[in-house]
Amino acid sequence: MSRKSFPYKYASLSEEKCQAEIRALFAYYNVEAFTFGENIKERIVGVEFQYQGQKIRLTVDLNAAANRLLCDEPWSTRRRKAQAEYTKEKLEQAKRQSYRLLLNWLEVSFSLIELGVFKFMDVFMPYYVLIDKGGRERLLGEVIEAKLSDLSKLLPEAKDADS
Repeated sequence: MSRKSFPYKYASLSEEKCQAEIRALFAYYNVEAFTFGENIKERIVGVEFQYQGQKIRLTVDLNAAANRLLCDEPWSTRRRKAQAEYTKEKLEQAKRQSYRLLLNWLEVSFSLIELGVFKFMDVFMPYYVLIDKGGRERLLGEVIEAKLSDLSKLLPEAKDADS
């Protein structure tokens, strides 16, 4: 059995073209404000936007994407490039791949909302940006995930079917 190819492994659409398409998509859906961002230290890229008064943040971990590309096609001494140069190319590929994934995810998500299949909140709620008491921004999904174990303790005990 052959392994399925990793999506967008050979993404060729540049970061700038993906951003331009996201910009056009946001204009079409009347997104109030948006910004693209990159955290160079943590190697994260993403987009933050405000829609219907709600701030949303979508990010992609470049390290995870690059590591996957390097696992699929690891560097070896048979390659014509130095390992550092090869790794840098894979990181650039991961960046193109990440913006392409963001573009497609946004296109599909907004289309499903427009068609009435889902509501905006159904799709984007985990990515709502909240500000905690300390003034730190956190995603709603992160807050919920941290509280899930506490919530399960609040559920009533399961009763036997015989009782």
